[in-house]
Amino acid sequence: MATGQLEKLLVRAYSAPDYAESSLLDTFESYVNPSEITVSYEMEYDSAQGSGTTGSRMDFKKVKPGDLSLNFFLDGTGANGVRIDVQEQVEKFRRLTGYNGDIHRPNYLLVAWGTMEVRRCVLKSASIAYKLFKPDGTPLRATIAATFV
Repeated sequence: MATGQLEKLLVRAYSAPDYAESSLLDTFESYVNPSEITVSYEMEYDSAQGSGTTGSRMDFKKVKPGDLSLNFFLDGTGANGVRIDVQEQVEKFRRLTGYNGDIHRPNYLLVAWGTMEVRRCVLKSASIAYKLFKPDGTPLRATIAATFV
C-alpha cells in the first residue's frame, strides 16, 4: 500500500534470537536511504578428485549464508533539512552492530526497508569514510559501508 510517506532504512538490534519486541535494544535509522543494496549468495560444492582420474564431479555441499551490502550516508551540515551529529550517529551504529557484553556476542540484527526485511543477520564488516570537517576537525559528513551476513 503506497502512502507516499518516505520510509527510512532501519537497522534494529535485539538481544534475543527470537526478535521479540521485549528484546529490542535500539534502532539505527538511515539519514539518507541507500541508492543501491547488494545481496550476494554462494553455493559450496565438493570438487574432490580421486587419484589418477581426469575430471571431478561437482557435488553440492551447502548454501553459504548470503551477504547484504549497503552504504549509509550521514550529513551534519543541515543541507537535507535535518542537522545531525555525525560522530554521534557513527557511534550509535557501532554500538548497535558491535559486540554486546551482556549476551557475549554481537547483537541480533534486523535490516528493514519497505518490503525488504532481512532477519537473523550480524555485521560482517564496516568501514567509515569521513568526507568533510569543521575547522576544529569535527566530522560533518561520513559514509558507512556495511556488509551484513
